[in-house]
Amino acid sequence: MKKILTITAICMLLLTGCGGKGRAITKAISTNDHVSIDEKITSDNVNRYVRRNMTALMYAIYSGASMQTIQEIINKGANINFANKKHHDAIYYSIVYDRIDVLKYLVSLGAKPTLSLEFLKDIAEKKGLTHMHEYLQSLKF
Repeated sequence: MKKILTITAICMLLLTGCGGKGRAITKAISTNDHVSIDEKITSDNVNRYVRRNMTALMYAIYSGASMQTIQEIINKGANINFANKKHHDAIYYSIVYDRIDVLKYLVSLGAKPTLSLEFLKDIAEKKGLTHMHEYLQSLKF
């Protein structure tokens, strides 16, 4: 049992890729601390998981980070089309967390959803996000 827990812990660290640095990154993102973001997020770690199957970009959307923070993460080399094992990508997080500003920005950069547009529209509709649903109606991927 102890070996399984140890192996699980090691796997989690490998999957997150950041370990303790992941917590520092999430704190910097949550507080829109641009100095720390600049120091802690690099092209080598920008697409690694920083928290529960979320990359820095996904976490920024989830945590309500400013548009400037999101743009900074993308400028660091974040893959705007990266999807986790549940097929959740930045577009999905933008819809679920009602960030139409981020969704429009991602689309302007050429982001493509991993999940079907119909499924994403369904999410917006079920959450009562009429503005989001209407915008998604206008898109063709």
